[in-house]
Amino acid sequence: MGQDSAEPIRVLHVDNEPDFSDLTAEFLARENEQFAVDAAESAAAGLDRLAGTDYDCVVSDYEMPGRNGVEFLRTVREEHPELPFILYTGKGSEAVASEAISAGVTDYLQKETGTEQYAVLANRIENAVGRQRTERELELKNRAIEEAPVGITLTDPTREDNPLVYANEAFLEITGYGRERVDGWNHRQLQGPETRPEPVAELREAIDAGEPTTVELRNYRADGIMFWNRVTVAPLRNDSGEVVNWLGFQQDVTARREREQELERYEGIVETMADTAAVLDRDRRFEVVNGRLAELYGSTPEALRGEKSHLLETLAARHDGPDPYDELVAGDRSEFRAEIELEYPEHGTRVTDIRMTRLADEDGTFSGVVAVGRDVTARKRYAQALSALHDATSEFAAAGTTVDTAEHVVTAMVDVAGLPNATVFRYDEDRGVLQPVAQCLDDDQPVEDLPAVEPGEGLVWDAFTAGETVHLEDAHGTVDSSPLGPTISSELIVPLGEHGVIVAVDPEPAAFDGRDRELAEIVATAAETALDSVTQTERLRERKAELDDQASRLHRVNQLNDAIRSVNRGIVAAESHEVIRQTVCDRIADLDVIDFAWVGEPDPDANRLSPAAWAGADRDYLDALDGAGGIGEDSDGTAGEAAPGDPTTDGAGGAGAADAEPAVRAARNRAVAHVPNVAGAVQSGDWRTAALQQGYTAVLSLPFTYGESLYGVLTVYAGTRDVFDEAFREVLAELGELVGLGMNAIDRRDALLGRRHTAVELALDGSGEPAGPFLRLADRLDCEVELSTILPREGSTVVYARCAGVTRGEIAGVVDGLAGIEDVRRVRGTDPCDSGCLFEFGGRPDRGDAPLDRRAVGAGGRPRGRGSRDQPGRDRSRARGGRRLGRLSAD
Repeated sequence: MGQDSAEPIRVLHVDNEPDFSDLTAEFLARENEQFAVDAAESAAAGLDRLAGTDYDCVVSDYEMPGRNGVEFLRTVREEHPELPFILYTGKGSEAVASEAISAGVTDYLQKETGTEQYAVLANRIENAVGRQRTERELELKNRAIEEAPVGITLTDPTREDNPLVYANEAFLEITGYGRERVDGWNHRQLQGPETRPEPVAELREAIDAGEPTTVELRNYRADGIMFWNRVTVAPLRNDSGEVVNWLGFQQDVTARREREQELERYEGIVETMADTAAVLDRDRRFEVVNGRLAELYGSTPEALRGEKSHLLETLAARHDGPDPYDELVAGDRSEFRAEIELEYPEHGTRVTDIRMTRLADEDGTFSGVVAVGRDVTARKRYAQALSALHDATSEFAAAGTTVDTAEHVVTAMVDVAGLPNATVFRYDEDRGVLQPVAQCLDDDQPVEDLPAVEPGEGLVWDAFTAGETVHLEDAHGTVDSSPLGPTISSELIVPLGEHGVIVAVDPEPAAFDGRDRELAEIVATAAETALDSVTQTERLRERKAELDDQASRLHRVNQLNDAIRSVNRGIVAAESHEVIRQTVCDRIADLDVIDFAWVGEPDPDANRLSPAAWAGADRDYLDALDGAGGIGEDSDGTAGEAAPGDPTTDGAGGAGAADAEPAVRAARNRAVAHVPNVAGAVQSGDWRTAALQQGYTAVLSLPFTYGESLYGVLTVYAGTRDVFDEAFREVLAELGELVGLGMNAIDRRDALLGRRHTAVELALDGSGEPAGPFLRLADRLDCEVELSTILPREGSTVVYARCAGVTRGEIAGVVDGLAGIEDVRRVRGTDPCDSGCLFEFGGRPDRGDAPLDRRAVGAGGRPRGRGSRDQPGRDRSRARGGRRLGRLSAD
């Protein structure tokens, strides 16, 4: 059944035997699941069914009570002449068949005894319904083609010159030809003198290639009048793919083409204009739009054509008197001009100087309105802003404090920039935050209730540190929330140099345009100049206060001296480095000015510090600093160069590192590192933000050194900037030398007592000359030399070693000839040193060629063992290969 095979097939089966009807319905459903069979036991019942239901086919018996099948057929044909009707009867005869055909039966089928008959019946039903549906569809298509509003034609390419074989009524009306005149002719007979060859050639190429195409060309009617014809042709193919017909569509587009030509003339003029320009019809719809006007609409000229201009409604509502556009259309006026504020979709309110002129034909008939607009918003706003800015600048200059200036700034934001919701945040260098100091808000929220902006907090802080304006059209789409409340949508943040920022807000999205931003920046520039002057005056007053503060600084130095004396007593009694470090932290943190103190223990290369002791506040700052990479190397592992404008001041040896944490700089340079104002260059390093978040605004770091050894770094933090003056730093620097001396003394004491050492046992294989003074000493004396401690001494090195089986004189005799050892004295034990004596050897580092273990390996030695002990070992060496094992140990 083709494309209709998926549709259900409603069948009415009329038979006076219900059992047979049921059996027929069951077998038909088996043959085709789309069959829906209803049963009726008589012709009268069948007619009732047909009256209430649309069926696709009727199957009827012949012999039935009342009317027989043929009589039922005649009655059905009166109301349903096209309905398929199959006579399915057990009584078959030529007379019955002839009578049924005369009555208009669709098919005739005699009942059989087997089930095969139902397959035949199903096939007959499908064929009958399929034919009927196809005929109905063709009838609808033929009617649609004949009644279509466009010209439709068919040509036969199999015949000579591809003649016309069909044309509908619309084609005859368009061309003015009668049906008898177009039968068998070619479409080129519509061509004439002004028919251009290009579209004709395009049609010919498409037909030769067997492809569809559409062209517009000048054709001529039967009366010789030219018209624009939009022609579309498409091939119709048979099952073999051969083109059997060409289908053509013709549409008279003369009116459109003439109007387009007229609009093209206007469009050429309009598009060259620098102002907004358009041509509109009597219904206020755009016919021509130039690029400038489309830009204000946030669209394109093509998209706006045919759309109504809502700006004309605004113009009519604000104009006193009759609608000027209606007057232009009616001819009551020829021109209209006004300066008015208009709302553009993508650019907000603009002050526009608009001029509209009526277009008319020679006979005065209305043909459109040309509207030209000039944006004078900038001119108007600048005139107003310059006047207001002059008054505001005078008020800025008269302000005595930064807070007074800030009050004038928010007023200027209203008078100059036209932004009523504005707040000034001033940078507080003491606290390192942006503090709200003046505002002009619709809700009159007290400025003291507004939160300060903390370091690193949101877009307001970013705008301040970057020194660039932030224009946010919809704050709800960002992670950061405005400090002025969650209902803020539009936000304009303008920096005031180093003084702070101005924040303008609005609850509506996209409330600020480029002009708002420009005027706000004008106000900010004037305000920054005034704040520079006011700030300079305030800083002079602050200087006077600093002089008054010197007495308290002397008090702090005296307090520090007392603390150092206490630390000195603690060092004398201390048994370990750990005790000294914690004593220093505790005593220093007790000072009034100190909020937090910690001591960092360096790694061997002084590239990283590990917190070893702290006092005062909790160690939250140390945890945050370590997470930010602040207690370690720079990314390239170097100290870097000093950043321009870096306020850091280092002591002797501090060339000014990149903005690393002061403790790291002190460790690298072996000198005091001082940051008097952490907030003074907050853009330079992450550690500064971490310090400010803990309330620390001044930092001082000093190393614990003795000779060339670094024992640690003390770093102290204060909540007041510039608190560590020169006198304080000098006194604290003495503490660093004192602690370094004390830690060195503990090391020397531990060496003499042999409390701590790390053992490395080396075996020599008897080949090669020993390298290094102590290996040569062991070789020449044929004894065991056990090194216990190596300590730095100014200009030289002190080595404590235990020797067994030799005398002081024997050692002295060998030492005189050894490079790298200058003197020796016995510290513990008596001659002869059978059980071992402790000797102190002095020498110069430049005499040593390499570490002891590396020298031994170079001389044929091999590591035998390594370990740490709290007490000296008593293992003895064993002979191997003619030489004794050298047992070396060092801290």
